[in-house]
Amino acid sequence: MAAPFRVKALYEYSSPHEDDLNFGAGQIITVTDEDDADWYGGEYLDDHGVKQEGIFPRNFVEKFEPTAPPRPTRTRPKKEAEAAHPAEDIASPPPPPPA
Repeated sequence: MAAPFRVKALYEYSSPHEDDLNFGAGQIITVTDEDDADWYGGEYLDDHGVKQEGIFPRNFVEKFEPTAPPRPTRTRPKKEAEAAHPAEDIASPPPPPPA
């Protein structure tokens, strides 16, 4: 999968290395680089709006695909529906045959 894409942290990751990206569990991260089979490069905005970036282990995250909310169905209010199809426009059933 080519970068960029988003992942969600499964676990907290904290490292003393300056070039590592530290994050808490649940953090959504944009992967910007696939360094190798074990590491991603990525970034996210912290709670203060400051961009955090660095490398982090792939096994701490999973691919994140938010589900789209269901599309609301469009229904017309009853008055609009009646105005669009007045009762007199609706054909009456034919009269019964003469006896």
